[in-house]
Amino acid sequence: MKKYKTSLVLFDCDGTIVDSETINAQAMSEVLIELGHKKYTTKYCLETFIGCSAVEVIQTLGMRRRTLYQVQLLG
Repeated sequence: MKKYKTSLVLFDCDGTIVDSETINAQAMSEVLIELGHKKYTTKYCLETFIGCSAVEVIQTLGMRRRTLYQVQLLG
């Protein structure tokens, strides 16, 4: 196996190189549907949560369910 020396690692956190918003919405939809929230399709998640941080999404879901979710950020 050939070993490579890493000289650069690129993080695309704003979707400039890869449309990560769609991938994020699809993953979010899969989890929410599995948890019983059938209306949260990929399309719905894209339309509802586009541009939102994970914390904002969790807070929005909590408000809709009248539940307070504790959010703890790592780092």
